[in-house]
Parts: sequence; C-alpha cells; structure tokens
Amino acid sequence: KDDEDDELISKEDSRQYLIVTPQEQYMISTGRRFFKGYEDYDEVLRMIFDLETEGLDPNRHRINQIGIRTNRGFEKIISVEGNTKEEKDVNELIAIDLFLRTIYQYKPDVITAHNGENFDWNFIITRCEKLGTSMQEMSSKYFDGDFIKKDDRESILKLGGEMEKFRRTIVPNVTITDSLHAVRRAQAIDSNFLKADLKYSTEYLGKKKTNRVYVPGDKISST
Repeated sequence: KDDEDDELISKEDSRQYLIVTPQEQYMISTGRRFFKGYEDYDEVLRMIFDLETEGLDPNRHRINQIGIRTNRGFEKIISVEGNTKEEKDVNELIAIDLFLRTIYQYKPDVITAHNGENFDWNFIITRCEKLGTSMQEMSSKYFDGDFIKKDDRESILKLGGEMEKFRRTIVPNVTITDSLHAVRRAQAIDSNFLKADLKYSTEYLGKKKTNRVYVPGDKISST
C-alpha cells in the first residue's frame, strides 16, 4: 500500500477480518488437506464428548456423567453412581478409565468438546489427581507409554483484533479441537452472534433439536 493508505485498522473494523495461522493460510492457498487421502471431512472419524459435573470446581466437585458420540453412530453415556463417597470415588475412576479406553479402541482422528480446552480436559486431569492418580498413569497404558497431557507452552487463539491464550491438550495421534474456539472466531466477524455458550450457539446456528429439553446447569445433577 501507499503510505497515505497505510493506516491502523480500528478495533471495530478489525472484527471484519479473520486472522488464520500460517498453516491454515498454506492449506487455503494450496487446497491441500490436513488429513491426506480424504475427499470429504465426513470420512474423518470424529469423536465428541461432554461432561456433566456436580459443579465447576474439580477440586471439590466430581464428574457425574461422560457422554461420548462419534460420526459413525457410536453413542455412550458413562454414569458415576454410588451410595457413599468411597463408592463414587471408585466409580469415577472407572468412568474416566472407560472414557480413555474408548479413545484407544475407536482411535478417532479428531476429538472435540465445547470449552474442552479450558474446562473438560482440565476437569478430568484434576479429578485424576484428587482421586490419587494422574492422567499420565491413567492414559499411558493405552498409548504405548505415551500419555495425555497439557502442552507446557501457551497457544494463542486469534479473534479478530483480540487474542486469547490457552494450553493445548495433547492426545497421542489425535487432533484435539474445541468448538468454543470456532464459535468465538465466528463472533469476531458476526456481531449478531451474541453468546458463545453451547445452548445459545446451537439455537443461533439452527441446530437445536425439536425435542431438546434444557436444564439449568446447577440443577442437572439433582434432575
């Protein structure tokens, strides 16, 4: 650009731009795919999971349920039951182990959760520690000695003119994505996209099922 055109972009104008990583820029410009040999991304085995918990603090609250689903028709809900704290502790570890075993058995190409990077994965990792073990110990038996962990380095999510830092979850041989990141990126260029939570996003995108019943987060456990 000429010097007179070389002006700083205002914060409002910057919302009209989507900033992508060099890797994404390369794939967009060349047409290459991240997953070689696939003509359609529906061929990629995608696994989605979600936690239901007693609360938001994994140091005090436990996991109640883990819901798992793939784009190949597999669905499973793992429930944590028990009449005493000891029984629930044992069954919560069994639930986490079954979740990890399911990843090992199905070997998904991609695993996604909504706000998974800052909630679900952190919650599972902390619960392992509170229950007397670790994610390394729980997962290494399923990944030939390698294990699920958080990256030591912070990653940056670019949102228009803003940036948000997070620590990426590393699962051996699996790509981890977070649908909340996709929503936040969409919000950066769509001013009508007001909230990023799963309930609102599903409704806004026209994906809400007709028979869907919503229960307030603090009522899910008792319901």
